Formats: sequence, C-alpha cells, structure tokens
Amino acid sequence: KVGEKMGQTRQERFQLLLDQLQFPQDMRDLYFKNGEIVNLEVNKSEKKWQFTFKIENVLPFATFQVFVTSLLRTFKHIADVSVVINTENPKIDEQKVIDYWSFMIQSVESKSPILQHIESALPSVENNKVMIDLNSLIEENAFTNRYVPQLQDLYQKVGFPKLFFENTIKDNVEEKTEFLVKKAEE
Repeated sequence: KVGEKMGQTRQERFQLLLDQLQFPQDMRDLYFKNGEIVNLEVNKSEKKWQFTFKIENVLPFATFQVFVTSLLRTFKHIADVSVVINTENPKIDEQKVIDYWSFMIQSVESKSPILQHIESALPSVENNKVMIDLNSLIEENAFTNRYVPQLQDLYQKVGFPKLFFENTIKDNVEEKTEFLVKKAEE
C-alpha cells in the first residue's frame, strides 16, 4: 500500500482528490464519506489513467455525472481518464438502473440502428433481473449476444452487482389479428 507508506490512507488520498476536484461538500457528505482510491493504473505511453474507487453505494446518476465530469476536466491536460467504482453494498435499485440506462447504451461498442430502439425501451427490475421489452427477434438476438455482456460490464464498473437481463418481445396485436383474419378466410 504505497499511499500508506507516504503517510496517507486511501481514504485521505480520496478526500484530497475531491478537494482537487472542488467537489461539492453536500455530495461528499452524502455519498463519499468513506470513499477511497483503491488503485490508479497509469499507462504513460498512451497517456491513460484508470482510477478505481471504493464507495458505499451506487451513486445517483446525477452525482456520478458530476464526479466523472470533474475528474475528466481536472486531468484532461495530463491523461485520458477512465473510472471504475466498486461499492460495499452493490444493490439492484430499479430507479438507478433506469437512470443509468441511456448512458450505458451510449457507452457500448459496435453500435447499430437497433440500439436506438433498445435505448428507448426502458428497463424494469423484477426478481433482481433487468427486464426489457424488445420489438423483434432480431433485436433480441443483437441485445442478448452483442449488448448484454457489455452492459453487464459497464454497470459493474459503476458499482452495480452483475446484472442479469431478461427480455420479452412485444406482442404486435395488429399483426396477430391480421394473421388470424387471413387464416380464417382461407
């Protein structure tokens, strides 16, 4: 533990970082009281820094945005910064899952037009599973194979536990009715 050799605990270093970020005191008191810097991975050749923090709970999305924006702004002249947040109490909170949804969808790699449909389908949480209504088998395939692994990883990087996704395909009542009418006419 390098920081402790220098006379600073991980928590003290985290508080110093929050000072450097000029992070709002009210948010510090509410969400970062026992926070700590777990690790700072530096890639000098690519000028990339990855901070790993430990806090008590998943942050409300607005607080997360303020925190990450402050970090990026403070260090932009030095490095390209990324953040991983570990939480002591990783819980699946439906409102937080929904609040982070658009940000997570926009963060996935290999975007496709299907992703816009998926983003607009707000998730819900039932029995600790994230439920999502999709429009077609094509969407379901892309979502399950391409996006679920990325979304699980992205949500975990902000402090959620590993999320399990379950999807349903919306019933298109008009199509079914049309099909049944045609079948009856035969």
